[in-house]
Amino acid sequence: MSLADARDRIQFGKPIASYQAVAHKLVDMQIMTDAARGLLYRSTSLLDHDEDCSSASAIAKIFATENNVRCADIGIQVMGGAGYSMDHLMQMFWRDSRVGPIGGGTNEILRNVVSKRIGLS
Repeated sequence: MSLADARDRIQFGKPIASYQAVAHKLVDMQIMTDAARGLLYRSTSLLDHDEDCSSASAIAKIFATENNVRCADIGIQVMGGAGYSMDHLMQMFWRDSRVGPIGGGTNEILRNVVSKRIGLS
């Protein structure tokens, strides 16, 4: 949504997506998304092969949910005041992203799971 907005929104005669600072934010969002997807695929591959995936799935959940919050925040910033407005779904994505690190086992608890799996506690 923020990518489409950045392509459509014109400032100083050109789309804001053409400005390096905005483009880098959009690229960072893509990197976070691709990395989270890779961790998810690793976790599900372990599960598909009947291997222990508890640590991998905890890591995937932590990474994906924390970066979802970051992406939603960046999306709001790219869209500016419009992203914060109730007229756009971005504000809902931003609010909804906060449940991820809390629900389904808090990320703090999942860090304890990973900690035990790597022999720290």
